[in-house]
Amino acid sequence: MKILVTGFEPFGGESVNPSSVVLPLLQLQFPQLATRVLPVEFGRSWTVLQAELERHTPDLVLCLGEAGGRGKISLEHVALNWADARIPDHAGAQPRDLKLLEHGPNALFSTLPIRTLESHLKTLELPVEISYSAGTYVCNALFYALMNSLEGTEVQAGFVHLPYLPQQTVTKPDKPSLALERMVWALEEIIQVLAVPTTLDSS
Repeated sequence: MKILVTGFEPFGGESVNPSSVVLPLLQLQFPQLATRVLPVEFGRSWTVLQAELERHTPDLVLCLGEAGGRGKISLEHVALNWADARIPDHAGAQPRDLKLLEHGPNALFSTLPIRTLESHLKTLELPVEISYSAGTYVCNALFYALMNSLEGTEVQAGFVHLPYLPQQTVTKPDKPSLALERMVWALEEIIQVLAVPTTLDSS
């Protein structure tokens, strides 16, 4: 199985983004994994990802992002056809109350077996939840564009949000965080489950 995993560069004043920090660590466990750090830009993030899809023709695409303030690994169920950016992206774009695709469906759903993944991680006592909001920023826009492009194909794809790393909450003691080792462990388990089709159930 060919697998592509992406993360994002730091944004919002942060010096790191857990979604990109985990990528080289995942490659240590899965050398065949293709990875890419994406720009935090509404337009270019999808352009870069699209090029990676054409380059690697993956069977599975797992996009990762940071959700500061959440205490659990979030398996995103749905991408909304909506953008409402509270801060500009790295290109200065700040769409407000705007459809991503004018005549597109209002929502598109992950094709990952998220209920199976949730149950598996819970058996390992890893903090996980199924989320019904990927936000309205670049993460959601990328998720929506990805699922729209893969409609009608057999490629499995979805989005996972990660909490802050502990180092990011030194100045934000009221915000939850998760150790890097536990994030990597959870993602390794997700990839392992997805890479073995016989373990998959419909979500």
